[in-house]
Amino acid sequence: MSLPSDGDPSFPDGGTARPVAGDTETPPPTPPPSIEDAEYFSMLDAIGQNTTDLIAIIDSEGLVVYGNPIAQKFFGVTIEEAVGTRARLYLHPDDLEQNLKFFAEVVQTAGSSARQEIRTLSPSGEVRQLEVVCTNLLDDPSIHGIIINGKDVTERNEYVVRLQALEERFRVAFEENMAPMSFTDVNDRILDVNDAFCAMVGFTREE
Repeated sequence: MSLPSDGDPSFPDGGTARPVAGDTETPPPTPPPSIEDAEYFSMLDAIGQNTTDLIAIIDSEGLVVYGNPIAQKFFGVTIEEAVGTRARLYLHPDDLEQNLKFFAEVVQTAGSSARQEIRTLSPSGEVRQLEVVCTNLLDDPSIHGIIINGKDVTERNEYVVRLQALEERFRVAFEENMAPMSFTDVNDRILDVNDAFCAMVGFTREE
């Protein structure tokens, strides 16, 4: 089960069934449905159109099989443009190796599920951050793929970064301020003081 081979890290078994020694009656794997399979896509749309989550399905070779309207909007592609393309093309190239390793680990165990935050790259070049849960349903006859549920966490992460920057600026302003400063709770218990306050009262910060 591999992404199309071009020297990249990939799913481990090349996307082909491995015969067991002495087993001559092992049936070939069932291929995933194609985009012409109206019943298959109607079933997926019944699920994918009634959620605020991004939902995509990739097959055993790492090719896109399905993307719900949220996924299409997120990446800026239509379902016709997306189906059959390599899923790796939507991953940020700087994170490609670690993300392919993550997907490969999911592929190795039927029914397994794992969570990861990844950076994505749309065809227009937009970089966004996506929190995904990937579930291996390759052996499920109704799915034949790996389901990816995702939430766009770009704005959330940017907010956290801005908040951390503000906290750092405030910490520096507090600790290095030459004026005595202290933090107290609603009961006037001291929570923290700066060095100038310690110098004024003659106590250490711990005291």
